[in-house]
Amino acid sequence: MKFLRTLRCDLEKTIVNPGFLGAVILISVLCFTASAYSDVETGKTYSVFEAIFSLDRGVIQADYTLSNVEVFSYALSGYITMFLPIIVAFPFMVSFCAERNSGFMRYTITRTGQIRYCASKFMASFLSGGLVTLFGVLLYGMIVWNVME
Repeated sequence: MKFLRTLRCDLEKTIVNPGFLGAVILISVLCFTASAYSDVETGKTYSVFEAIFSLDRGVIQADYTLSNVEVFSYALSGYITMFLPIIVAFPFMVSFCAERNSGFMRYTITRTGQIRYCASKFMASFLSGGLVTLFGVLLYGMIVWNVME
């Protein structure tokens, strides 16, 4: 029971952090850098940003590779594969470093125990990273769903 309480507190500290929202927005922006369309006549490859802003609506509606479902499937490709491990760590690291620098860590370890403390930090880091990725891709999907109709 102490483990779940500690895990809940760690997740609350991470999700309430403004860095969480920043990381979600950054993930969704990086999803837009994926290649969405290749023009066979010119040989140019368009990212999702370029496809939304520079292609004609007729081209977008005529080509099935520019449907919202196809464009959504490109979400986790491109530059996001390189920066994803770094971005998802930011929200958790802010709260962890603040707890460590303030000296509050030793009180938490005394109250919960060292194994529970380490296990809850480990699980909170994985869950918060997954939530950042999930919410970022969902935000990207909602934008693509509305724009690429």
